Amino acid sequence: MPMPAIGLYSATKAFVTSFTESLWFEQKARGVYVMGLCPGITSTNFQVNSGGKREDIPKNLAQTPEEVVENAWKALQARRNPTVISGKKNTMMTVMTKVMPRKSTVTMMGKMMPS
Repeated sequence: MPMPAIGLYSATKAFVTSFTESLWFEQKARGVYVMGLCPGITSTNFQVNSGGKREDIPKNLAQTPEEVVENAWKALQARRNPTVISGKKNTMMTVMTKVMPRKSTVTMMGKMMPS
């Protein structure tokens, strides 16, 4: 989804998702499974190391690395979907932004992003 303040990062994620889904379709007849993992906010040092602040991480949305790995492992074993969104909260956020008007999504994400 669009994320003001880190638009290039957001656009890169969109590209990788589209590319992964294309590879998944192209390779599935060969028995090659391709999966893109969308972990959402994860409690690591990524935000701090990329110039953010630890207090900017919304604790109610963040998952532990262990939770992300568990979700990824289950999805990898199931081999059903090319794109895997880790966690119920992230899945709900994704569903919600698909039904919202684009402008509303950009506005909401802009208000969530630290300035």
